[in-house]
Amino acid sequence: MTLPTFRGGAAFCVFGRRGTGFSGWSKAKRVLDAKLAMAGHNMKPWTVHDLRRTFSTRLHDAGIEPLVVEALLAHKQQGVAAVYNRASFRDAKRSALTRWHEILKQLTQVL
Repeated sequence: MTLPTFRGGAAFCVFGRRGTGFSGWSKAKRVLDAKLAMAGHNMKPWTVHDLRRTFSTRLHDAGIEPLVVEALLAHKQQGVAAVYNRASFRDAKRSALTRWHEILKQLTQVL
């Protein structure tokens, strides 16, 4: 199974239509918070960025190489590495995301 893609600018995107991926996270979070409140859920405040921090922390704790985690977060390399390292880390990212899937399964089994 493959995810559908949309033509956006010069790139194909799974989320979003402008070639830059999904935008509108703040609005989507406000809508989610409102729906949770209407359903009577009382959650501690959190931001979408907390999801990125959790993703990074859990993968680092699972032994995933920092460079791979940074690539998954779409952080740009700095210095000489940015000039010379053009690797896609495709296999390493696939392995890390498989591990992330396992972590999520473990977390949701306790719910």
